[in-house]
Amino acid sequence: MNGMNGHQNGDSNGCGGDIISQNQLKGCWTIGLINSKFRYLTAETFGFKINANGASLKKKQIWTLEPDTNSSGDSLIYLRSHLDKYLAVDSFGNVTCEADEKDPGSQFQISVAEDGTGRWAFKNVVRGYFLGASSDKLTCTAKNRRRLGYLSNISTYADVETVAELK
Repeated sequence: MNGMNGHQNGDSNGCGGDIISQNQLKGCWTIGLINSKFRYLTAETFGFKINANGASLKKKQIWTLEPDTNSSGDSLIYLRSHLDKYLAVDSFGNVTCEADEKDPGSQFQISVAEDGTGRWAFKNVVRGYFLGASSDKLTCTAKNRRRLGYLSNISTYADVETVAELK
């Protein structure tokens, strides 16, 4: 034990080892989410703020994709930050990353591009809208993937094209 938090060698969730090894044991994926402007989704350490400003994949840009084991083949997932907080959407479409536990607003459905690029979009199950972002504000207000530039070229009004890059 290190005397600070009662955990050994940085073990904060009882699994031991690094985050990638822990996630593999649990059946989760460790990913970075990058938008069409090649900026990573970032969970800031201070105030649980999130943005799409990351220039490279570092600790603050690492997300854990947790499959919903209760869903019946619907590709439902939860996204957890390196701070062990869940990405969630409120009733107004605002995206937060403060929840310690999974709740209905933190469940997303993966939609994979049919054009062979492997790009993903995340649709919030409760709101029925797609996740998008400007550089420093995430929202869940896009009704279809095309507005996000998911299946077409990015236009000036598009917020973000969310893409999963497996690491």
